[in-house]
Amino acid sequence: NMTPENIINDIATSDMLPVIVASVVFGICIKAQEDDGSPTVTIKLIQQVNDVVVACLMAVMKVAPFGVASIVFSTAATVDIEEAGKALAWYLLGMWAVMLFHVFVFYTTILVIGTGRNPFPYYKNLIPAVLMALGMSSSMATLPTTKQCAAKNGIRAEVRDLALSLGATINMDGSGIAFIFIPCWLCTVQ
Repeated sequence: NMTPENIINDIATSDMLPVIVASVVFGICIKAQEDDGSPTVTIKLIQQVNDVVVACLMAVMKVAPFGVASIVFSTAATVDIEEAGKALAWYLLGMWAVMLFHVFVFYTTILVIGTGRNPFPYYKNLIPAVLMALGMSSSMATLPTTKQCAAKNGIRAEVRDLALSLGATINMDGSGIAFIFIPCWLCTVQ
């Protein structure tokens, strides 16, 4: 069901494929500029709607910590803290074990087989980026340091700029690992 029969109903029922198809077709068909080079009314409307949505999201983000804290406190009041603590400890231990395996076995194997490089100096040059990532918890915030480390490792500028910029946004191995562990942990707590 790729073509929307009723786009409003598709949005209301979260039937995303026809909404995406309609959005792509709409995006291709709209005219971006008038003959004099100024933005069209449609583009101005989209920009204004975008500004409103961003303002709403910013307002929600300001109060979101209070909502999250309320959920955490209400759950903490009904859960056995000792059992939750044990489950959390196992969760963290499992997460760290799998992530360390991923880095030191999987990535190292790819590095050695794919490039024939010694992994020890390679990883030594990555220490500033790893420390920055641990402190910032943000791939994008760590990106400049990561690019410097990649330069130290002899990776060409055009390769590191493209690969690291894309990797900071779409190569979320840690998130992929976490999304497996989080539901398991939540099941043990409930």
